[in-house]
Amino acid sequence: MTTWFWMDADKNEHGPIAPDKLLMLIRQGEIFRETLVRKDSSSWCRSDQINGLWDNAAKPYKTYMCVECGHQIDRPPSRCAKCERRVEKANEKMVTPNLSRMKAKSEPSKDSAGKSGAGKSTAKGPETAKPGTTQSAATKTGGTTATSAAAPGSLRSVVKKAISLRDRFLPKSRDTKR
Repeated sequence: MTTWFWMDADKNEHGPIAPDKLLMLIRQGEIFRETLVRKDSSSWCRSDQINGLWDNAAKPYKTYMCVECGHQIDRPPSRCAKCERRVEKANEKMVTPNLSRMKAKSEPSKDSAGKSGAGKSTAKGPETAKPGTTQSAATKTGGTTATSAAAPGSLRSVVKKAISLRDRFLPKSRDTKR
């Protein structure tokens, strides 16, 4: 089985850990893009140089909750750390991580045009979810909600385009009530 090691900011080595635990540490904000990691006995490199690592960490994942106390547990069968019960079946929950705030500490934030934060949007809206929490559809658009001017590729522009195509290609129904 593959094992991973990682080095914290104080140059302390941690590990070995399983690949799924490495992904969880990224989602929890323990490992950043510039954090040094290594697989088995290979050499150290930045975590953002590992092909697919951050892409996999950004994918929705399943968590398991103890049916007795609601505490998050490892995949069943396992033991709940909070109520100390043996759990054979657990409640499942899909979580969409928000890794947009997990940029390298030294990197300036960039907007969609690739420019530094000077031209960054300051749209008001719901706060983005922390890593490891669920998100509403409004906050899945990169941390800001769309304002009246829909950006290309935003949810609003996609919906407008779909409506215009529907109206253009589908025949109008006789019943005009909606």
